[in-house]
Amino acid sequence: MERRTGSPYPPRLEQIVDALPGQVAYWDRDLICRYASRAYLDYFSQSRERLIGISMQDLLGEVMFRQNQDIIDGILRGESQSFMRPMHRLDGSAAIVHVTYVADRDPDGTVAGFCVSVNDVTEFKRIEEQLRENEAELTTLVRRRDEVISWLEMAEGIAHVGHWRMTLPDAGLTWSDEMYRIHGVTRDEYIPEAKTALAFFSPEDRPRIQALMRRTLTEGLPYEDVGCVLRRDGEARYVKTQTMAAMGADGVPKMAFGVVMDITDQQRTEQALRVAYERLEALVHVDGLTGIGNRRQFDESLGLEWQAALRTGQPLSVVLIDVDRFKSFNDTYGHQLGDKCLQAVAQAIRSVAYHARHLVARYGGEEFVMLLPATDRTRAVRVAERARHAVAELGLAHAGNAGGVVTISAGIGTAETVQPGCDAQRQLIAEADAMLYRAKARGRNRVVSHLDGIEAYARDHGVSCQLDLP
Repeated sequence: MERRTGSPYPPRLEQIVDALPGQVAYWDRDLICRYASRAYLDYFSQSRERLIGISMQDLLGEVMFRQNQDIIDGILRGESQSFMRPMHRLDGSAAIVHVTYVADRDPDGTVAGFCVSVNDVTEFKRIEEQLRENEAELTTLVRRRDEVISWLEMAEGIAHVGHWRMTLPDAGLTWSDEMYRIHGVTRDEYIPEAKTALAFFSPEDRPRIQALMRRTLTEGLPYEDVGCVLRRDGEARYVKTQTMAAMGADGVPKMAFGVVMDITDQQRTEQALRVAYERLEALVHVDGLTGIGNRRQFDESLGLEWQAALRTGQPLSVVLIDVDRFKSFNDTYGHQLGDKCLQAVAQAIRSVAYHARHLVARYGGEEFVMLLPATDRTRAVRVAERARHAVAELGLAHAGNAGGVVTISAGIGTAETVQPGCDAQRQLIAEADAMLYRAKARGRNRVVSHLDGIEAYARDHGVSCQLDLP
């Protein structure tokens, strides 16, 4: 067969490869296309007459060709290439594809060309449907001459899809080469048998697979499932399996056929994406400077706690906190020390949040906020007073502030009985903001709330807050 002047595939196999959902193409060493499957032609919107004989550089364009230069150089050296990458389908939707380059060598070992396979691993259903439609053809294909079998095994290896057949009622089992690779054994090490094949599945999956398989063999019912295969080398591989039965004229299954796809790489990619997304979600709710919650986290938590308070009838309090004369601090000591000051204040405030549901967040600039579920006004003032003392005890020098150290002022807003609606939430924040304004107007370094007996208690006890404690 002359690879450089025509297709490397037997005519019958060309029809089979054309029916596969994945993109397959053969390029000779001079990077001239000698064969392209129908899916490959469709993706590049080319006819077979136009694409066969075209150079890779002309097809991809200068920029994309250079981007793939290292991959092309590697396969021409005989180094197989396999990787995952994002791609857009013809309809414009995003997909993750598995791309494989496999070298084709002459008998003397020279690389004569290479096969390219692109498989959309996000749409395994298409592979299942295609293999189901071609079940009879695949059954015939495994009996064909050695050359056709080797091409089929190569295609399965590229797609990481294996198949098996079981004749009934003797339960004679046959595996394709890719089945051995997926299970981590060789033909010399293992002879497939119905009972021992099930033992490859994890103990958790084995009873389920066994029950599904029994229904296929006795009732002819097809099934599909995702399970974990435990290889003899200790590695776990995730596989997606589809099994069906060929029924005889008497309505009794005469043969069972299964397709097994190794989706381990896909599972790992999905897991990595989930982890990355969870980390991103966490970062979205954290203030980058102080490490406590940010305004977004406070707003979302307020909505959730508001709904909880509606259900339970418990009160809800908010404490707005402002660092006293912080602009003067920045003007005197500089913004670097200003940032360190905010970090220290944030940690001091967080240290007094004794309940797991208490949230401390940066509200903006030098303002902080405490969300205190199931906390009435009296207890909210106590928490705010502890925060005020914690900041003062830091002893951070502030020449422009009364007392010569960094202090805070706080305003309390409390909904003793929570009412539905966003307006009620805004009123709670507005109350806390108004009380914070009063705290500043009364000389700062104090906590202010709507409590009776404020001035009398402050006068009699010499404290800065208005809590009428027992």
